[in-house]
Amino acid sequence: MGEPVADLEMATALARGAARVILDVKAEARAHSKTKSDQSPVTLADLAADRLLRAGLAHTGDVVVTEESWTPATMPRGGRVWVIDPLDGTEDFVAGRPDYVVQVGLVVDGLPRLGVICQPETGVVWRGVVGDGRCERLAGDVVQSCSLPLQGTLVGTPRIAVSVSHPSALVDFVVKELGAVVVPMGSVGLKIGLLVDGGADAYVTGSKRIKVWDTCAPIAILLAAGGAVSTLEQAEVRYDGDVVHAGGLCAWGVPARSALLEPLQEALRCFAGQSQRGDPARPIKPA
Repeated sequence: MGEPVADLEMATALARGAARVILDVKAEARAHSKTKSDQSPVTLADLAADRLLRAGLAHTGDVVVTEESWTPATMPRGGRVWVIDPLDGTEDFVAGRPDYVVQVGLVVDGLPRLGVICQPETGVVWRGVVGDGRCERLAGDVVQSCSLPLQGTLVGTPRIAVSVSHPSALVDFVVKELGAVVVPMGSVGLKIGLLVDGGADAYVTGSKRIKVWDTCAPIAILLAAGGAVSTLEQAEVRYDGDVVHAGGLCAWGVPARSALLEPLQEALRCFAGQSQRGDPARPIKPA
């Protein structure tokens, strides 16, 4: 069994190493992307980062689940499992946008234990250990503790982080019903980074494309900062079942959850009713 501090430092070093590898091959990788069987893109950068991360964790004896290497439809049950997205936001990467990251998460007995996110283009790292009250943002030599309020009132218009690459009628409808503004962002990790940094209040998705490697590290960091996460139906998010988050996700701080939970549930009911009637969704524009 690893120790949280040692695990966190190891994961941080590996994420930074993978980020350097991505930057080293960036030009060639962007010029020669391929499409996987699920129609998502993959590049030389994804694969090179994947190899480095798996090699760096081989000595732990833990199970390692990565987007590029894990083929079963379900996750391992019990024990320590590293859950990794070597390049989250590949579509953004290929498009030349900086909204992509390396994500290294650790699950213990089905629940997120720690997470590290590294953005190659900026070198910024977000990391946290669940239950230890440790969540940090590292930018160069500056280490900033991150924490979300555990009580209080949501002030101002709600800000909801939304995907740049994957438009969603459900999210558009929810944002409209909540009177919120959208904060467009690529990687799931960067959306959670926005929440932890105070740049957004919530992240809501019903996408069937979101998988455990997209969310494990980000959710661990959010929980370490004092945030909350659940499925759209408010069930616990676990990492010992299907690799796909079929129930969607709600991620937010406590004030946002307190203010938006009931309106969100009503919006979801209205959206389901409109979908059954075949009514068109109402599109919105970013703020």
